[in-house]
Amino acid sequence: MTLTKAGYSVGETFFWYGKALKIKQIDNEIKYDHFDQPHVAVLADDGKTYWLRAN
Repeated sequence: MTLTKAGYSVGETFFWYGKALKIKQIDNEIKYDHFDQPHVAVLADDGKTYWLRAN
């Protein structure tokens, strides 16, 4: 599944503080932080949820 609005897809690798992780699942909703920046929640292969900046 690709969430084109966020710019990420399942199986894609992203880096978090020097650690390479793969996306297992993507939340289908874009949310905004206190500075009005778009983000999306993803579940990584380490079982943790990360909040990535949407492109």
